[in-house]
Amino acid sequence: MSLQQKENVLTLRHEFVRRENEKYFVVLASGERRDIQVGTQNEEGFEVISGLQEGEKIKQVDFSQMNSAE
Repeated sequence: MSLQQKENVLTLRHEFVRRENEKYFVVLASGERRDIQVGTQNEEGFEVISGLQEGEKIKQVDFSQMNSAE
């Protein structure tokens, strides 16, 4: 078994990442939708390859609103 360890990687917990039509995105604190590219993922979260920089404020997914928005 090979384990991969990366340093200086931006990661997000699952509750901040949304998925639509095979694409991933986040919603910034301003309400703007921002597409992101993700890499490795596990039970804790996603590696963010591009589309978001450290320090940018994002909103947590409101799971109670997901079905009513679709």
